[in-house]
Amino acid sequence: MSTSFRMGAAALAAALGLMAGSAQASVEAPAQGPPSAEQVQLSLQLSEEMLGVIKFENVVGAAMAKSLPVAGDDVLGAEPKWKGFMVDAMTEELRADREVIVAMLGRELAKQCTADELRVGVVLFRDPSIPQVFDAAMKGEKPPASLRPQAETMKALATPAGQSFAAKLGGLGTFFSDPHSEFSRAMLPGFIRRFGDKAVAYERQRRLAAGLPAGG
Repeated sequence: MSTSFRMGAAALAAALGLMAGSAQASVEAPAQGPPSAEQVQLSLQLSEEMLGVIKFENVVGAAMAKSLPVAGDDVLGAEPKWKGFMVDAMTEELRADREVIVAMLGRELAKQCTADELRVGVVLFRDPSIPQVFDAAMKGEKPPASLRPQAETMKALATPAGQSFAAKLGGLGTFFSDPHSEFSRAMLPGFIRRFGDKAVAYERQRRLAAGLPAGG
């Protein structure tokens, strides 16, 4: 659903590695068994911080606007306004279901990361420089040379847990871009309903303007 986010997460992970001056990190295997209460708490904190930094609904909306066809033989070619309806419907659904997304991302983080890695992630995404690093990564650019994370963040990234978290970060986008993921299953029904409502309302207006019955 968001290849753009997956690529941005990978670019952010690479940028963090460069800023920390670390070599390629070895990634610890996800802990086996159910996550601890501490992991659950930390993962939800980190999920909130991450979604606040990346402005997820804007990232997905921009990716849809860029990838959807404008016209042609595709079904969207039948009505140019449908593309805008789809982007708006997805953005609205992501905003409305933010609590659900936070919980789903938190569960994925708890599954993939140790408590030490999650603690690093919380420190990292609370750093005021990280939104600029992510914005640059999404544009395929390097962060400004003058931009440096806080000393606490650099110290956390330099630890083994920090390096393995940065390496894992690039893979987290798959959770959102996989069309068969729990995220896609949770978002699609609401997205389809919102798009349908917009398209039906517009079609009724179009019919009336053309002197036709509005229909059901």
